[in-house]
Amino acid sequence: MKKLATTDWESLKEPSLVKFGIEGCMPCFMAEETLKEIEPNFPNVNFYVNDDTDLMASLGIESMPVIYIIKGESRERINAYECLDELEEIITTKFEKE
Repeated sequence: MKKLATTDWESLKEPSLVKFGIEGCMPCFMAEETLKEIEPNFPNVNFYVNDDTDLMASLGIESMPVIYIIKGESRERINAYECLDELEEIITTKFEKE
């Protein structure tokens, strides 16, 4: 997973996945580990991480981790904390045709 520069958020190329979280957050770590495991299954999808709390605040992120799925003009937000056990299945479903 590559680190996404905050300045690149608006111009992000699709298809992409961005995991927002902070260091020391156990659910953020768990989500990132799952994403690292499945990343090789999606060679056409860019996987990123971002820990900029100012950007998170501007996006209204109050609890972490949050994942954004970017496809075309669509930016779908997933509260990964609520679905850590199903995260691999959810991501696979979102990108299965990429």
